[in-house]
Amino acid sequence: MAYPKPAARRASSWDRARGLTPRPYPVGSVPPSPDGAAGSGEPAKAHPPPAPSVFRPQCVKAKPACGGRLRRALTRPRVKCECTPCREPPVVQHACDMLGRGPLPSAAEGTRRLNVERLHAIAQAVRADLNATAALNGVRALRDALTQQLSAPSDPAPQQALSEAFQRLSVALTDAPSNRFSPAWRQVLDELDISPLLGRDLLDRVQATLQRNQITVAIAAQDMEALTGELDELTTDLDQLLTGLSAFNIGAEALAPGSAEVSVLVPRAEVDNALSPLGRELVTLEGLLLPFVELATGSRAPLPVTAVSSSDFGVYLTMVPAAALMLSTALDKILDTYKKVLEIRALREQLERQAVLSAAALAPVDEEVNQYMSDANRRFADELIAGKHADLPETRLNELRNDLRRSLDEIADRIDHGYNIDVRASADPAPGDAIPADVEALQLIVSISPRLKFINATGRPILRLAERAQQNPEPPGDEAAAPAE
Repeated sequence: MAYPKPAARRASSWDRARGLTPRPYPVGSVPPSPDGAAGSGEPAKAHPPPAPSVFRPQCVKAKPACGGRLRRALTRPRVKCECTPCREPPVVQHACDMLGRGPLPSAAEGTRRLNVERLHAIAQAVRADLNATAALNGVRALRDALTQQLSAPSDPAPQQALSEAFQRLSVALTDAPSNRFSPAWRQVLDELDISPLLGRDLLDRVQATLQRNQITVAIAAQDMEALTGELDELTTDLDQLLTGLSAFNIGAEALAPGSAEVSVLVPRAEVDNALSPLGRELVTLEGLLLPFVELATGSRAPLPVTAVSSSDFGVYLTMVPAAALMLSTALDKILDTYKKVLEIRALREQLERQAVLSAAALAPVDEEVNQYMSDANRRFADELIAGKHADLPETRLNELRNDLRRSLDEIADRIDHGYNIDVRASADPAPGDAIPADVEALQLIVSISPRLKFINATGRPILRLAERAQQNPEPPGDEAAAPAE
């Protein structure tokens, strides 16, 4: 029996703006085949499944099934969606396929959204890094030594020159300023494909090339020549970019002396790439940060917004130095504890992928991990309350202890889901009479900031601390109880 011909769907404004043809049948149904016309007596042929879409900005299975692997949708358009291999029921496809709108036009793919003042600051920092490490000259020296070694294999001089050049470059790249860039800056460098040419990443590439030198000198020389070309091209592009920005009098973003800044990068998939969920999330984030402000200052003053940017939704907030120090200290401890959670995430991913253990068998492991992280956050909150803070009544401190535990739990959950929270400060004191406590706080933040490294999580998220806290609320009078180490 042939399928009746369905009515064509009217093209929406979304379709008309992109020149797309609407699908005349509901997504997931089998349309009539032209080979099985009505009255022919032949059954309609099954419609072939659509070809896999390229990496879409939002994948409805990104959060529950893909474990954040689809985070960089807009900046990695060439990567295929990884939803299909997930073992969860294939209830949905991409959001664009669900709506019958087809893939986004290619003009929107691969574009990067960056605040121009922040881009200017990053470009200046990268150019200064290349100057400080003399990376281009160092790689050129290695290339020349390999070329000489290729032309005179029996001459020990090129091998000696190669060893000396590598030692100089290794020392410079190990101490490169780019190694201490903030996580938000490092993410921008990753998106711009600049990271492999800076600091330790460049040193790893050079070492890999020289290891191949032990096998084939010619191949190593070719690879070093290609690496020299990449660095030369990057240097030229940076010079042209900086010249253009300066010609248009576009300034570079910089922290004001004596100030501290908190940056939060929100993965688009976590807020469905939509305005309303993003707005609610920003309100929630402010609520998570204000307990630190109150503990430091005695009040919950609003957090001024410095900038909004990034391919992931990024918000940059100004915070008083004392509160920023409390937050950076807490983040440092959370990330240090979270390293063990990452190991368990990776192991669990392997067990699930190889079908060694079922999800039900792994549930007790997940519970133990969540309890471990929750206990650690309780300790961190108690340490903040026991440290230096504003003069507050004891009853209010007990209430703040619970607020801090809740904030730390939700921050840990968000880190597990691909968020990044960073704190940075200006090393220069504020003009005029600087407050000694603020100067000390800024110096401590500068020392802690390099440790707040962005973590590329492997496997699906495992933490659900906020959900557990709602299911098992703190009993009354438990504010002062501190878990054992």
